Formats: sequence, C-alpha cells, structure tokens
Amino acid sequence: MKSLSYIFLVIGIFFILGFINTFFSKNTVHQIFSFDVNIWVYRIWELIMASVFIMFFFQKREK
Repeated sequence: MKSLSYIFLVIGIFFILGFINTFFSKNTVHQIFSFDVNIWVYRIWELIMASVFIMFFFQKREK
C-alpha cells in the first residue's frame, strides 16, 4: 500500500500546481462541479484539496 500513499502526494502536487496556475490566468470565474465561482473561492478550494491529499500522504507514510 506504499504506492497508494504516493498517489495522494501526486494528487496534492497537482492541486498545488493548479493553484499556482490560477495566478497566471486572466479568468475571474472558474467552475467547480459546473457552478461558476469567484476566482478566490476556487483558489481556496484548490488549497484545501491540496492540503487534504498531502495530509493523507503523511498519515499513510507514518504507518
């Protein structure tokens, strides 16, 4: 199950890269589950998801 923990890390890194990418795009609105949301709500969503997946990685790694 060690590879499963690395998948959590990779997904977390993708969310971090998506968060960084929002600063370079000109969009002021993004979509989450087909709902239009403000760019700052989308950035907070990206940070929360990244932190959750990275937290799962470190919890799995400790076991």
